[in-house]
Amino acid sequence: MISPRLTSVLSTTASRHHLKLHLPPCTCTTSRRVLSSSFSSMYQSPPHGDIVNLLIMGPPGSGKGTYGNLLAKRLGADIISAGDILRIHVANGTETGLAIKECQRLGRLADDDLVAGAVKSHLIDKYGKESSTPINKVKGEHPTRRKVRFILDGFPRTVAQAEMMESVEFWPDHLAADIAISIDVPDQICIDKVLGRRICRECGGDYNVTDIHYDGYAMPPKMPNPHCPCNREKNWMKREDDKEEIISARILDFHNETKPIIQHYESVGEMLHFRPYRGVDDVEELELLVYNYFDSMDKV
Repeated sequence: MISPRLTSVLSTTASRHHLKLHLPPCTCTTSRRVLSSSFSSMYQSPPHGDIVNLLIMGPPGSGKGTYGNLLAKRLGADIISAGDILRIHVANGTETGLAIKECQRLGRLADDDLVAGAVKSHLIDKYGKESSTPINKVKGEHPTRRKVRFILDGFPRTVAQAEMMESVEFWPDHLAADIAISIDVPDQICIDKVLGRRICRECGGDYNVTDIHYDGYAMPPKMPNPHCPCNREKNWMKREDDKEEIISARILDFHNETKPIIQHYESVGEMLHFRPYRGVDDVEELELLVYNYFDSMDKV
């Protein structure tokens, strides 16, 4: 049975930080970290010690990449992009890269084994096969004893990939995910944000002309400095695929792919849902949400 004290702590944290926590059944055995039948004991002695790893996910246009980078800086963690890992393989013409190109030529997604293998190899190259203590110092003097090694963006994308990451036979334990964060933004806001994206050919700046003020969200446009000499009429352009029908299809694909993954992490009590009502101005709340979650686990 889940401790009433734990339920109270998590509910209080959730109400303060736009967070939905899905508490798992007491007898869940899906996660590699479940060493007993109770949720509270699962977190009393995390196998990665005081160092944890996060996942971040969100639909196209949600700002997931931006929040991931900002959160990583605030936590003193590395940001690891699965997409960047695969692009490097393709650019370098590795065996993995050639296989990915062939998948692209055939118009299908890269095999789960291929993607998982590339991400795992990158993490092992960076952090080693075995756990080691030194990691980046977390900014500030927050009292929580937990530190974050990395935030992984773009992996896993399928249940099969999530299960590979949970497999003690396939994936090094210190490189497995401890908590997943979902950036929850309504589909229409994601579409409007993507349609508002602009790139300046002259300075290379990334801007957004959309002003979001509905459904409780307040996200002002991202515009250049008023003294910027760039000619917006001549030099501002939209990306080729920033069209409503394309982004709507991508968002639908995301939900179809990601819903089972979210359910997977919810079932083992490792999913946080965050709604950035004020856009990037809420990144401090996202940081506090993570720390409060760590604190609630330490108090069990």
